Amino acid sequence: MVCSTCEDYSFKELNLKKTYVNIAVPNIGSWKVVEKLGFTFESTSKHEFYVKGKYLDVKKYYLLKEDWIKMNLLRWI
Repeated sequence: MVCSTCEDYSFKELNLKKTYVNIAVPNIGSWKVVEKLGFTFESTSKHEFYVKGKYLDVKKYYLLKEDWIKMNLLRWI
């Protein structure tokens, strides 16, 4: 899965402590994907993206490396 590969690269190779995802509010399918991957909702930013002549609000999610490690350990139990 592409999303899992991005997480692996972010935390293993780049040694990041936190990753972020910004998703346009109308994109409900993407919210569900990142929530299943363990991301936590942080905030909604008003008028963040300008697409096809209108501004869209954005939902911001984050994933901490420590939470990612816990989720990966639980997969093996």
